[in-house]
Amino acid sequence: MTRGAPPSAPRPGPSRRDRPRRSRHRLSAAAPAAGLALLLCGCGAQGKALVAGPAATASAPVRLWPDLPAPERPTGRPDPPAPDRVPHMPAVPGGDIRALSALAVVQAEVAAHPGVVTGGDGMYADTARRITACARIGAPGCPLREPRFHDLTGNGKDEMIVGFEDRPDGGSAADASLGLRAYTLDHGVAVRILSTHVRPLSVEVAGREVIVREPAELPGYENRSVYAWDADLRGMTLHREEIRRVRPATPPAG
Repeated sequence: MTRGAPPSAPRPGPSRRDRPRRSRHRLSAAAPAAGLALLLCGCGAQGKALVAGPAATASAPVRLWPDLPAPERPTGRPDPPAPDRVPHMPAVPGGDIRALSALAVVQAEVAAHPGVVTGGDGMYADTARRITACARIGAPGCPLREPRFHDLTGNGKDEMIVGFEDRPDGGSAADASLGLRAYTLDHGVAVRILSTHVRPLSVEVAGREVIVREPAELPGYENRSVYAWDADLRGMTLHREEIRRVRPATPPAG
Protein backbone atom coordinates (compact mmCIF):
# COMPACT_ATOMS: atom_id res chain seq x y z
CA MET A 1 0.00 0.00 0.00
CA THR A 2 1.41 3.35 -0.93
CA ARG A 3 1.21 6.33 1.32
CA GLY A 4 1.00 9.93 0.25
CA ALA A 5 3.03 12.66 1.87
CA PRO A 6 2.67 16.46 1.81
CA PRO A 7 4.40 18.23 -1.07
CA SER A 8 8.06 18.75 -0.43
CA ALA A 9 9.52 22.22 -0.65
CA PRO A 10 12.80 23.71 0.49
CA ARG A 11 12.85 25.90 3.52
CA PRO A 12 15.54 28.19 4.82
CA GLY A 13 18.04 26.24 6.84
CA PRO A 14 18.81 26.58 10.52
CA SER A 15 19.84 29.99 11.78
CA ARG A 16 23.44 30.91 11.18
CA ARG A 17 25.93 30.59 13.95
CA ASP A 18 27.16 33.71 15.60
CA ARG A 19 30.25 34.99 13.90
CA PRO A 20 33.42 34.98 16.04
CA ARG A 21 34.19 38.29 17.68
CA ARG A 22 37.03 40.26 16.22
CA SER A 23 40.05 40.80 18.39
CA ARG A 24 40.36 44.28 19.88
CA HIS A 25 44.11 44.29 19.34
CA ARG A 26 46.15 44.38 16.15
CA LEU A 27 49.78 43.53 15.59
CA SER A 28 51.98 46.61 15.40
CA ALA A 29 53.41 47.24 11.95
CA ALA A 30 56.84 47.49 13.58
CA ALA A 31 56.71 44.00 15.08
CA PRO A 32 59.80 42.03 14.14
CA ALA A 33 59.50 39.15 11.69
CA ALA A 34 60.63 36.72 14.38
CA GLY A 35 57.66 37.71 16.50
CA LEU A 36 55.32 36.90 13.64
CA ALA A 37 57.05 33.58 13.15
CA LEU A 38 56.35 32.68 16.77
CA LEU A 39 52.67 33.36 16.19
CA LEU A 40 52.63 31.00 13.22
CA CYS A 41 54.73 28.17 14.67
CA GLY A 42 54.81 26.17 17.86
CA CYS A 43 57.96 25.63 19.88
CA GLY A 44 59.52 22.31 20.81
CA ALA A 45 60.66 21.28 24.24
CA GLN A 46 64.17 22.69 23.56
CA GLY A 47 62.98 25.95 22.06
CA LYS A 48 63.10 24.81 18.44
CA ALA A 49 60.40 26.04 16.15
CA LEU A 50 57.91 23.41 14.97
CA VAL A 51 56.24 24.21 11.68
CA ALA A 52 52.59 23.24 11.70
CA GLY A 53 52.68 22.34 8.01
CA PRO A 54 50.84 23.78 5.04
CA ALA A 55 47.37 25.14 5.68
CA ALA A 56 44.47 23.23 4.17
CA THR A 57 43.26 24.78 0.94
CA ALA A 58 39.52 25.22 0.48
CA SER A 59 38.48 23.80 -2.87
CA ALA A 60 35.70 25.42 -4.87
CA PRO A 61 33.07 23.13 -6.37
CA VAL A 62 33.84 21.98 -9.89
CA ARG A 63 30.89 21.86 -12.24
CA LEU A 64 30.74 18.70 -14.30
CA TRP A 65 29.53 18.94 -17.90
CA PRO A 66 28.68 22.65 -17.90
CA ASP A 67 27.25 22.31 -21.40
CA LEU A 68 24.32 20.21 -20.17
CA PRO A 69 21.05 21.97 -21.06
CA ALA A 70 19.26 23.33 -18.03
CA PRO A 71 15.70 22.13 -17.42
CA GLU A 72 12.88 24.61 -17.55
CA ARG A 73 12.02 26.24 -14.25
CA PRO A 74 8.46 27.07 -13.20
CA THR A 75 7.73 30.75 -13.61
CA GLY A 76 5.51 32.98 -11.52
CA ARG A 77 4.33 32.33 -7.99
CA PRO A 78 1.94 29.45 -7.36
CA ASP A 79 -1.26 30.09 -5.49
CA PRO A 80 -1.08 28.74 -1.93
CA PRO A 81 -3.08 25.56 -1.45
CA ALA A 82 -6.41 25.71 0.31
CA PRO A 83 -6.23 24.79 4.01
CA ASP A 84 -6.81 21.09 4.64
CA ARG A 85 -9.54 21.75 7.18
CA VAL A 86 -10.86 19.05 9.47
CA PRO A 87 -14.54 18.59 8.55
CA HIS A 88 -17.42 19.00 10.97
CA MET A 89 -15.32 20.40 13.81
CA PRO A 90 -16.55 23.47 15.71
CA ALA A 91 -14.42 26.60 15.83
CA VAL A 92 -12.22 26.94 18.89
CA PRO A 93 -12.60 30.24 20.76
CA GLY A 94 -9.44 31.75 22.17
CA GLY A 95 -7.13 30.06 19.68
CA ASP A 96 -5.99 27.28 22.04
CA ILE A 97 -5.81 23.99 20.15
CA ARG A 98 -5.61 22.11 23.45
CA ALA A 99 -9.34 22.69 23.72
CA LEU A 100 -9.82 20.21 20.87
CA SER A 101 -10.10 16.47 21.38
CA ALA A 102 -7.42 14.71 19.34
CA LEU A 103 -9.69 11.65 19.17
CA ALA A 104 -12.61 13.70 17.85
CA VAL A 105 -10.37 15.32 15.21
CA VAL A 106 -9.13 12.01 13.79
CA GLN A 107 -12.58 10.44 14.02
CA ALA A 108 -14.01 13.36 12.02
CA GLU A 109 -11.41 12.80 9.28
CA VAL A 110 -12.15 9.06 9.17
CA ALA A 111 -15.89 9.73 8.88
CA ALA A 112 -15.31 12.19 6.04
CA HIS A 113 -13.04 9.84 4.07
CA PRO A 114 -14.35 6.28 4.52
CA GLY A 115 -12.38 3.54 2.83
CA VAL A 116 -9.46 5.78 1.80
CA VAL A 117 -6.19 3.84 1.96
CA THR A 118 -3.77 6.17 0.15
CA GLY A 119 -2.79 9.81 0.37
CA GLY A 120 -2.98 12.02 3.41
CA ASP A 121 -6.15 10.34 4.71
CA GLY A 122 -4.95 6.81 4.00
CA MET A 123 -5.14 4.13 6.67
CA TYR A 124 -6.01 0.43 6.75
CA ALA A 125 -9.69 -0.45 7.07
CA ASP A 126 -9.12 -2.18 10.41
CA THR A 127 -7.37 0.94 11.74
CA ALA A 128 -10.31 3.09 10.65
CA ARG A 129 -12.74 0.73 12.40
CA ARG A 130 -10.73 0.78 15.61
CA ILE A 131 -10.50 4.59 15.59
CA THR A 132 -14.24 4.90 15.00
CA ALA A 133 -14.98 2.51 17.87
CA CYS A 134 -12.50 4.17 20.25
CA ALA A 135 -14.18 5.70 23.31
CA ARG A 136 -11.06 7.34 24.69
CA ILE A 137 -7.33 7.42 24.04
CA GLY A 138 -5.65 4.73 26.07
CA ALA A 139 -8.66 2.41 26.07
CA PRO A 140 -7.97 -1.21 25.03
CA GLY A 141 -7.85 -1.51 21.25
CA CYS A 142 -7.67 2.25 20.63
CA PRO A 143 -4.75 2.90 18.25
CA LEU A 144 -4.31 6.59 19.06
CA ARG A 145 -1.52 7.87 21.27
CA GLU A 146 -1.77 10.86 23.56
CA PRO A 147 -1.31 14.08 21.56
CA ARG A 148 1.73 16.27 22.00
CA PHE A 149 1.76 20.06 21.74
CA HIS A 150 4.55 22.23 20.31
CA ASP A 151 4.78 25.47 18.34
CA LEU A 152 5.63 24.27 14.83
CA THR A 153 4.62 27.34 12.81
CA GLY A 154 6.39 30.06 14.81
CA ASN A 155 3.22 31.98 15.63
CA GLY A 156 3.74 31.57 19.38
CA LYS A 157 0.89 29.08 19.76
CA ASP A 158 1.05 25.32 20.04
CA GLU A 159 0.12 22.90 17.30
CA MET A 160 -1.24 19.43 18.05
CA ILE A 161 0.78 16.37 16.99
CA VAL A 162 -1.06 13.05 16.79
CA GLY A 163 0.21 9.51 16.28
CA PHE A 164 -1.73 6.29 15.78
CA GLU A 165 -0.86 2.68 15.09
CA ASP A 166 -1.79 1.72 11.52
CA ARG A 167 -1.83 -2.05 11.30
CA PRO A 168 -2.65 -4.08 8.16
CA ASP A 169 -5.93 -5.94 8.31
CA GLY A 170 -5.19 -9.16 10.14
CA GLY A 171 -1.57 -8.10 10.73
CA SER A 172 0.43 -8.09 13.94
CA ALA A 173 2.02 -5.21 15.82
CA ALA A 174 5.28 -5.98 14.04
CA ASP A 175 3.59 -5.08 10.74
CA ALA A 176 2.29 -1.74 11.99
CA SER A 177 3.45 1.73 11.03
CA LEU A 178 2.83 5.03 12.79
CA GLY A 179 0.36 7.45 11.28
CA LEU A 180 1.79 10.87 12.05
CA ARG A 181 -0.37 13.99 11.76
CA ALA A 182 -0.19 17.58 12.97
CA TYR A 183 -2.87 20.25 13.22
CA THR A 184 -3.01 24.01 13.70
CA LEU A 185 -5.84 26.52 14.07
CA ASP A 186 -6.76 28.84 11.20
CA HIS A 187 -9.14 31.49 12.57
CA GLY A 188 -10.22 28.98 15.18
CA VAL A 189 -10.78 26.14 12.70
CA ALA A 190 -8.68 22.96 12.90
CA VAL A 191 -6.40 22.55 9.86
CA ARG A 192 -4.17 19.56 9.15
CA ILE A 193 -0.62 20.59 8.26
CA LEU A 194 1.15 17.21 8.25
CA SER A 195 0.14 13.67 7.36
CA THR A 196 2.54 10.82 6.72
CA HIS A 197 3.24 7.21 7.71
CA VAL A 198 6.54 6.12 9.22
CA ARG A 199 8.12 3.17 11.01
CA PRO A 200 10.18 5.15 13.47
CA LEU A 201 12.96 4.47 15.89
CA SER A 202 11.95 7.82 17.37
CA VAL A 203 9.89 10.94 16.67
CA GLU A 204 11.32 14.15 18.07
CA VAL A 205 10.68 17.88 18.02
CA ALA A 206 13.70 20.20 17.89
CA GLY A 207 12.85 23.87 17.73
CA ARG A 208 10.00 23.93 15.21
CA GLU A 209 11.10 20.83 13.29
CA VAL A 210 9.65 17.33 13.53
CA ILE A 211 12.44 14.78 13.19
CA VAL A 212 11.75 11.13 12.38
CA ARG A 213 14.47 8.50 12.69
CA GLU A 214 13.84 5.18 10.94
CA PRO A 215 16.00 2.09 10.42
CA ALA A 216 17.72 1.96 7.03
CA GLU A 217 17.97 -1.19 4.96
CA LEU A 218 21.75 -1.13 5.35
CA PRO A 219 22.89 -2.35 8.79
CA GLY A 220 24.57 0.33 10.86
CA TYR A 221 22.66 3.17 9.20
CA GLU A 222 19.40 4.98 9.79
CA ASN A 223 17.17 7.33 7.81
CA ARG A 224 16.53 10.79 9.24
CA SER A 225 13.64 12.87 7.89
CA VAL A 226 13.06 16.46 9.00
CA TYR A 227 9.71 18.17 8.51
CA ALA A 228 9.44 21.95 8.84
CA TRP A 229 6.77 24.60 8.38
CA ASP A 230 6.55 26.22 4.94
CA ALA A 231 4.58 29.46 5.09
CA ASP A 232 4.02 29.55 1.31
CA LEU A 233 2.66 26.00 1.12
CA ARG A 234 0.96 26.39 4.51
CA GLY A 235 2.04 23.01 5.76
CA MET A 236 4.84 20.93 7.22
CA THR A 237 7.01 19.83 4.29
CA LEU A 238 9.93 17.45 4.01
CA HIS A 239 12.78 19.89 4.63
CA ARG A 240 15.62 17.39 4.34
CA GLU A 241 16.23 13.66 4.30
CA GLU A 242 19.51 11.90 4.95
CA ILE A 243 21.05 8.53 5.72
CA ARG A 244 23.32 8.54 8.76
CA ARG A 245 25.79 6.05 10.06
CA VAL A 246 24.99 5.15 13.65
CA ARG A 247 27.76 2.71 14.51
CA PRO A 248 30.97 1.42 12.97
CA ALA A 249 30.50 -1.27 10.40
CA THR A 250 31.17 -4.75 11.71
CA PRO A 251 34.49 -5.98 10.27
CA PRO A 252 34.19 -9.10 8.16
CA ALA A 253 34.94 -12.34 9.96
CA GLY A 254 38.46 -13.56 9.28
